[in-house]
Amino acid sequence: MLPSSVREIGVGAFCDCKRLESVVLPKGILRLRKLLFSGCERLESFDVPDGVTSIGEWAFRSCSNLRRVTVPASVVDICAESFLHCPALELSAPAGSYAEEYLRTMVKL
Repeated sequence: MLPSSVREIGVGAFCDCKRLESVVLPKGILRLRKLLFSGCERLESFDVPDGVTSIGEWAFRSCSNLRRVTVPASVVDICAESFLHCPALELSAPAGSYAEEYLRTMVKL
């Protein structure tokens, strides 16, 4: 878990952290930046913190064991390839949210 004082996480901060199994981001983070968790092969689930408004390009690319991501209603922008090469992924989002619409159009539920 990162300290609650963290407000910004750099591009690719956890990219290719092959042993990363879980992470909890503090509230106050506004965006999940490009390549943030790309290549984190052991990451299995992730809860996007309330207040995050965007998920960047390739943020979770090639997280081959990623099974579940929960996206809050605060997210209003998800890049088309945020979850590229995540074959087992199930995304969940509140009814009527932007994230739910993304699921219908990009992931084709």
